[in-house]
Amino acid sequence: MGPTATAIATATARSISHSTTGPMIPAGPASTRPYSYSDVVRLRGSIQIEYTLARLGAERLWNLMHTDAYVPALGAITGNQAIEMVQAG
Repeated sequence: MGPTATAIATATARSISHSTTGPMIPAGPASTRPYSYSDVVRLRGSIQIEYTLARLGAERLWNLMHTDAYVPALGAITGNQAIEMVQAG
């Protein structure tokens, strides 16, 4: 069984927060930033925001996807939605 969603999110956040190469999304050619990436990291707050319900839902879905053969959470909810999904291909 692979890593949990929390482990992946934590590893991703840790790699981004410890990055010294700069932001993941580069600024466009027309934009200028009067601050460096190290300024952003230095001024970042010490409290990590956590979205508990989203994390718990993601972990539950991750566990279901890796333990059950069929997960009904990703299908159509109504008959009309099912028809639209079939028509869309």
